[in-house]
Amino acid sequence: MPHRQSLELADALRAAGAPAVEVTIVPGAGHGGAFPTAERMPAVLAFLSRALGH
Repeated sequence: MPHRQSLELADALRAAGAPAVEVTIVPGAGHGGAFPTAERMPAVLAFLSRALGH
């Protein structure tokens, strides 16, 4: 999705009281298969740990 939509979704989730909302825009990453999964995995796991309270 366009990154602006990601930011709008995050704002809406925060406004609705979602307990954990973070957005990271990865320049040039694109969408789907072009996402640099291996490079982002540590940040994804750190977010899940914070969000789940582990």
